[in-house]
Amino acid sequence: MRIVISGHTGFVGGHLLRNLNLHFPNHNLILLNKEDFRSENFNNKIQKEDFIYHLAGVNRAETDQEVYSPILKLIVRY
Repeated sequence: MRIVISGHTGFVGGHLLRNLNLHFPNHNLILLNKEDFRSENFNNKIQKEDFIYHLAGVNRAETDQEVYSPILKLIVRY
């Protein structure tokens, strides 16, 4: 199984990553970072069968677009 995690460097995501590695060592973990959301190759990283933990967030956004753009990118894809 492929598990996609955004926000794996944050508090919750970091604990989730350690827990998944401990309890599900045979699962394929795909870790997304901020650059992945901006990349032209973003759609190739996620497959319809993936389980996605979207834990990334923007702490200090200057515009609403900066906050919601990555989320909408995931929703529109599926």
